[in-house]
Amino acid sequence: MFAWLAYNFYADVKDKQRQAVAGMLRTVLTASLYADRAELLDDISECTRFYTTNRCAPDVRVPAM
Repeated sequence: MFAWLAYNFYADVKDKQRQAVAGMLRTVLTASLYADRAELLDDISECTRFYTTNRCAPDVRVPAM
């Protein structure tokens, strides 16, 4: 009986620990994804600005020499 109680206590503690680690991991990964997303959006806006500044659109592009 004591062994069963000890095992259940141990299993419960391990389960709670696993849940806590999973929650922290989810939080860290979510924050990381938002940071990566923001960086990608910045890169896209910079490329768009360069595209316009360098007149790369087909209707305003300089003909090839």
